[in-house]
Amino acid sequence: QAGLAAEAEGYMRQAESQYADKNYVQAKKYYLLAKDVYAELENDSKVSEVTRKLELIEMGISEEEQAAREAEEAAKAAEEAKQQAARCMDCGTPFCTFSCPLHNVAPEFNDLVYSEDWEKAYHVLSSTNNFPEFTSRVCPALCENGCIMNYTQRAMGVKSIERAIITNAWNQGWVKPEPPKEHKDKSVAVVGSG
Repeated sequence: QAGLAAEAEGYMRQAESQYADKNYVQAKKYYLLAKDVYAELENDSKVSEVTRKLELIEMGISEEEQAAREAEEAAKAAEEAKQQAARCMDCGTPFCTFSCPLHNVAPEFNDLVYSEDWEKAYHVLSSTNNFPEFTSRVCPALCENGCIMNYTQRAMGVKSIERAIITNAWNQGWVKPEPPKEHKDKSVAVVGSG
């Protein structure tokens, strides 16, 4: 095992050197060798890391360029979320909240996004939603069906605002792991999860 780990690290050093010199063909070769060794060692985190590097090579960009793209996309999403939040009328009877199975308080976090108080918006969203990083991507957005604005124009983009909030929270480091206080020797299966 130790020999394989050293071999993989050697490939990674070679790949990083080639990548830094923008010699992507050689870097890809060494990354693929390292990935194979990490897979043999069943080191999933390293396999994921190498896979990400290979994706950047396929796109022909450096990590710095990718980071700049991601920052630009995050800023654009934040601005779009602010514009969308400005449309929220904060109705007397927020049907969006009642339509949401989680009872997310969309008018509250919409107002905070509009005011650019992203951290507080994250805490408000997290107070009713344990997994906004998932629900903001796979939820059928029943809140948008309940939005009063549906009667006169397009409904609020609550789902996209939630996604912008949680993306910003991860980028700012506000999301902290909350491991259980005690571990039990039990398993859980989700029926229908694939």
